[in-house]
Amino acid sequence: MDITYSQELARYFDRLRFEQNMTQEALVEGIISLRQFRRYLNGTSYLPQEVINLFSERLGYRTAILMLEFEAEKIKEARTIIDFYNYVANRDHLSAQQFMKNYPIEKVRDEGTKILYQNAVDHLELQTGKITEDVYLKRTLELIGYPEIMKRKVLTTFEITILSSLVNVSGFAEQKVIADRLLLMADNPTLIYSGQNEKMLTYVLQRLGQYYGRHKEYHKVLETCDKAIKYNLEWKIFYLLDFIYYFKALAHYYLGEHEDYEKALFQCYCMLQTEGSALRYERFRKLVESDWPINFHEFAKQYIEKNNLKGS
Repeated sequence: MDITYSQELARYFDRLRFEQNMTQEALVEGIISLRQFRRYLNGTSYLPQEVINLFSERLGYRTAILMLEFEAEKIKEARTIIDFYNYVANRDHLSAQQFMKNYPIEKVRDEGTKILYQNAVDHLELQTGKITEDVYLKRTLELIGYPEIMKRKVLTTFEITILSSLVNVSGFAEQKVIADRLLLMADNPTLIYSGQNEKMLTYVLQRLGQYYGRHKEYHKVLETCDKAIKYNLEWKIFYLLDFIYYFKALAHYYLGEHEDYEKALFQCYCMLQTEGSALRYERFRKLVESDWPINFHEFAKQYIEKNNLKGS
């Protein structure tokens, strides 16, 4: 069992006993010491199976049922907060602010998920000019316990998502250290505790693609984007593929690979048409037409015609 998972499970037991008006002392009596229970809560000691069984019994649950409830609750809450994070990432400020009114941070039970929520709030305040990049950087470093977090071998998806936000913060001296660590982790899924939040890994890779592009490391852009496409295919999702193909198009273009550039840009267009969001398409149209002297829609039309001719 991963130490982070152990800690989350210990906190889940602590919440269940609180909801039953049971003291910590009553929960642990005859099982372990109160000091040991607090080690589990702090994440400094692993919660063994025999203790899990005894806690479950004391709380009136079968262990298997309790574990299923624990997983289901974590996944449901995580997906809810990921929606909020995506509102912020897509600069949908009205939806983000409405979410915060309906679902304040105090309602979030899982500590790891609460950290992601707080980072989304900080990111929203950065986007809307309420805080500066320096303040955002300071808050984020404190939120995830940097640099100590870099000493841990295994990180959660939420932790690497928050770390990835730092690679594009100007003036942060350790961008490359974080970017290279995250790219390495993307190649080694055993180093990431996903918690069924695979979409967030694509988001991490999208940020890495942006970082490597800004530093003109175009082969790394392609490597990063290809990983994101591979993961999307494996998980049967289409998350952020418009951005991924857009970054691929830029990288191929700057590498002088014209056919690959056109193919990637056309794939970006196709993803946007699949999503069917007029606002998102318009956002990308402006991006594309500021990067290249083309009409995005006409480019796609000509690409289709050209490839039909080749196929005939």
